[in-house]
This record gives sequence, structure tokens and C-alpha cells, in this order.
Amino acid sequence: EYMGTDTSTQLGGAFGRILGDVVVSAGMIAYLGPFTNAYRQELVQRWVQRCKQQAIPGSEALDLAGFLGDAVRIQEWKLFGLPSDNFSVDNALISTMARRWPLLIDPQGQANNWVKNMERASKLVTLRPSEGDYHKSLVQCIRYGVPVLLENVTEDVDPLLDPLLQKQIFKEGGTMSITIGDSTVEYNEHFRFYMTTKLPRPHFRPEASVKVTLVNFAITPTGLQDQLLQKVVQFEERELEERKMKFVQQGAVNKAKLKHIEDEILKLLSSGTNLLEDEEVINTLDSSKKIADEIAAKQSEIESSQKICDKTRTKFVPVAVRAAALFFVISELANIDPMYSALI
Repeated sequence: EYMGTDTSTQLGGAFGRILGDVVVSAGMIAYLGPFTNAYRQELVQRWVQRCKQQAIPGSEALDLAGFLGDAVRIQEWKLFGLPSDNFSVDNALISTMARRWPLLIDPQGQANNWVKNMERASKLVTLRPSEGDYHKSLVQCIRYGVPVLLENVTEDVDPLLDPLLQKQIFKEGGTMSITIGDSTVEYNEHFRFYMTTKLPRPHFRPEASVKVTLVNFAITPTGLQDQLLQKVVQFEERELEERKMKFVQQGAVNKAKLKHIEDEILKLLSSGTNLLEDEEVINTLDSSKKIADEIAAKQSEIESSQKICDKTRTKFVPVAVRAAALFFVISELANIDPMYSALI
């Protein structure tokens, strides 16, 4: 039996809910980036109820990562330093799927670290507004399709960036071009642009906010606890943590292989050939099934081993919880007196 038949019932149910899920997901990507996790959940619940009132079919509790995310890609993001909590995963999805370039509110530097690791293979260029001639480097990156991270952005976004933020791209001489300052440069479609600010509560002007996708990457208690737990276990049980990371990486590789197999099968099935007469298709399906079974068996072993590791890690959870609570208490002292801001 073809391995895809196991999920046919689930896909049929998802198809019936797709209209409402698309409406709510689009709203989440377009509007919820700047808000905290609690406020996002409240708004999503209101939207789901409104869809019900309008007789629009949808999920009772929409999971953005489950609906729009790619499990393999999300796992890669986590290996690149993205915190594993759902709030951070949603932030990454909003940052990469929104039409406007992302401006990440990142007081703890998590988003900065994630972007640098994720785009390292693409030779990311890091710039700062304080560099007087940063726009010259930006123009070169746009021309050659090199991703750019503009960090330490202030509340006053440089007007020089307006054409880029509004994607004022035009065709000139048969090529796509854009004007930055006094320079008109060929626009490479592979170019990507990220901005981060360390300000914990920035007040951007409305005219600047509508040109970017604001995403609140401030650390959450759950995300901080996960990171602190990893640090504690690395110090106390280094071998255990290294083993767990190895399992995570192997799991990501296995999921990527499974996805590649599924894509190959879908490509063959959509080719229009007669499955019963095409020997290549039959052989490919047969070998794919064997490889998938082998990967599934390996994945089962990995998950069993991970459970053992996780059980050992739980004894350090109280340390991570207390340390996270201490961090948030100290970070809120600045609300009592500005002199405490130096502690953060």
C-alpha cells in the first residue's frame, strides 16, 4: 500500500477547513507580528469565532506552523538558533512569508543570531545605519543578490531605504531596477533584506510601520527556559546534550529525505504516464517505499532515544525555570527606575 494513503483522511478533513484557515493565517501574517503571544492568541480566537458566525469552515484552534510551515525547514531554523517555542516559530514564519521586508524587534539578539546563521551560506552582509556609507554596500548587495542584515535600527528609519522598503522596482532596458539614493541599480530577485532593532519598546512612526513587517522577537518565558535548560545540561551533562543534538540533526536529515521521496513520487504521478505500464515509475515507487520504511524505523529509534535524554534533562528544569523568572524580574526593574536599565 502506498504510504501516502495513511494521510488521505486527514487531508480530506483539512481541505474542508481550508477557507477559514487561509483567512485566519493571512490575518496572522499581515497584522499580528508586533504583538505578544497572549494578545495574538486572543485575536486569533476572535477571528475563528467570527468565521463561525459567517459560516466559514475552519479549524477550532489554528496552528500557523502546522498549516503553513514546512516541518523540515522549521527544524533547520531551530538548528540555526531559532528558539523552539511556538511563538518564535510563528515569528519566523511571519518574517519569511510576509510581502514586506521584516523589521525584527530583538532586544535579546535572538533574531539577529538566527538570521546570521540561516544566511551564512549565502554570504550575508551585516550593515549598520551608523556606518556613513552603508548604502553603497547595500546597492552592491542588491545588484548581486546577496542577503543583507541591517542591525541596530533606530526609531527613525532612514528615508533612503524607502524605495527598497516599498519595493519600487521598475523595468529599465529589459531588466528590473531600483533607485537607492542617487544610484539606479539592477535588482536581483535573490536579494533578501532583514532589519533588527535592540530597542525593547520602539515607537516607530505610522508612515514607517506600514512599509515593513514588524515582528516582536522579544524572548518569551518558555523560549528562555528552553535555552537555559540547554546551557545547564551542557555544563552538567555535556555528553547527554551532545547526544540529543545529534539526534535532532539526524531527525532533520531523515525528514528532508522523506520529503524528497514524496516530491519525487508526486512528480512521477503528475507526469500523466500510465502507472501500470511505466516500469521506471513502478521501480521508483517500490524503492521509495523501501527507503521510506528504513527511514521511519531509524526515526522511531531516534525518537525513543530522545525520550530517554529528555527524561534525564527534566531534573534540571527547576534551575531553568528559576533562572528565567530571575531574568524577567530584573528586566522589569527598569519600569521602577531607569537606572536599573543598565542591568539588562
